[in-house]
Amino acid sequence: MSADRLAFPKSLPWLLLAGALPAVAFLLAEESQRQRVFQSLDLPLSAAALGLAAVLFLVLKRFPPLPGMALAVLPLLALPPVLAGALAMPTPVSNDEVAYLFQAELMADGKLSQEIPAPLPARSRFYMPLHRRQVMEDHQEGRRFAKYPPGTSLALVPGQWLAWPYLSVFLAGLLDLFLIWKIAKLLKLPRPEAAVWLLALSPFFLLVQTSFQSEVFSLPAALAGWLALLHLGVREAPGKLPFWALGAAVGAASGWIFCVRPLTGVVFALACLPGFWIRSWKRPEARWPALAGAVLGGLPFLGLSLAYSAALTGDALLAPYAAYAQTFGPFDAQGQPVDVYGKGDFFQGLWRQAGRWSVAFGGILGLAAVAFAGLWRSRRIDGGSALAFSILLPLAYAFHWYPGHWAYLGPLYAYEALGFMVLGFLFWLQSWPTSGRRVVLWLMLFSGPLLAAYRFLPMREHGLKRAAPQRVAAEQAEDHAVILLPLEMGESGFKLFTPSSPPFPAGEQVFLRELANPERTWEVLQFWGLEQRPVYRYRADETLEAWSRP
Repeated sequence: MSADRLAFPKSLPWLLLAGALPAVAFLLAEESQRQRVFQSLDLPLSAAALGLAAVLFLVLKRFPPLPGMALAVLPLLALPPVLAGALAMPTPVSNDEVAYLFQAELMADGKLSQEIPAPLPARSRFYMPLHRRQVMEDHQEGRRFAKYPPGTSLALVPGQWLAWPYLSVFLAGLLDLFLIWKIAKLLKLPRPEAAVWLLALSPFFLLVQTSFQSEVFSLPAALAGWLALLHLGVREAPGKLPFWALGAAVGAASGWIFCVRPLTGVVFALACLPGFWIRSWKRPEARWPALAGAVLGGLPFLGLSLAYSAALTGDALLAPYAAYAQTFGPFDAQGQPVDVYGKGDFFQGLWRQAGRWSVAFGGILGLAAVAFAGLWRSRRIDGGSALAFSILLPLAYAFHWYPGHWAYLGPLYAYEALGFMVLGFLFWLQSWPTSGRRVVLWLMLFSGPLLAAYRFLPMREHGLKRAAPQRVAAEQAEDHAVILLPLEMGESGFKLFTPSSPPFPAGEQVFLRELANPERTWEVLQFWGLEQRPVYRYRADETLEAWSRP
């Protein structure tokens, strides 16, 4: 055997073991915990890829290098997950995405809110059948709007104007691939195209890019901000931008992320601070202009966020998110809203985040630890900003009561760190022998899409379940019928299905939640002028049964 094939990094087994432990620990956890993090084959597929990589590393003498990269290839890599979401998903898998799209439709029409035809008390039985999850209903002002910050819906507006919101998702993914290529070239990695391939075929990226989740639109800003930060210390290529403009780019990236995901924006800004200081050592004249530019670059986005809150809640410091939590909960035993940060079990949340990273990065069990090790090695390049961001982000969200949607395999709240981890992994990979480097890269490019395809199946099934009432009603009911949806909480009623939005055209079907009391349901139908229409109850077996007036 050649020395090249036997030169195995001594630290690799320990890194893989450390990276795999959180995921393996879930095998010993109670079933409900496992189901909140993994599907049945997530770990076996990821472990099989690790085993195959080890075998190929020891057996194969040669392995082909990765193919080259050209700008024309980037759209072809960004498009497949978008097409998978657009063609195979009848509806988004989360209420968050439905709320983003609802607000984007309003913004595309030049509005910030939708009028409620008849202002009613927030918990009135006349409006509860129409209540949409994650949509704030201000019954005093007679309007409703999505509870989230404005960034995600703003990003979706161009797609809404063209009646295809997935266009915005595609453009965000395309920007991700272009930026990570530029960063890899700036860092002078031996094969910059490897960064593009690894990001594009990561199972985490492939799954999230089928969606309208907010993280889709904050990842490109994180990469753009980091690219500007890196340029601050490049002596041999000062570029055309002055120092304050590079700083403004970092500040604008932080500000945009704040408008999409406020906590992530704060973490990103804090993580960039050591980078400003360290990078400016090479160009001391850049330090203060860059910091001043960062502040100026972020202020417009902070102003946008405050103005948006003021326009919708009447208080610049009361975000729609907080207003929704105060009005609709969920509430703890003391009656305080749970859906705020700091309400979660930190250690449980951190375990969940680490467990998901164990398989989400590259589809090979434990490989995320290698990426973190690479970021540690590269800390002198950016002052440790990428490492700080990749660690602080999951730590911050470990305090959140909700773990992030189950569908996307990885730690969704840490998605913006994916690009940094790809680059950290490649930085560490430079110390590997050529044969081992090629084997692992090819296995990642194979196992990532395989794991994503496996995970996409339950996502699609969930989407079909969410869209079932509309499909069944179209097949079995009159065009002007009323369909009563189950009111129960959980995955069979209130949380799953979305009711119609008033006003109700005469020739269109209307979907309302059925109240527990038939008499009250009848009063609701009368209140909305629907008593003359045929009424059906949607059943869990995806059939309709006639509903009779009490």
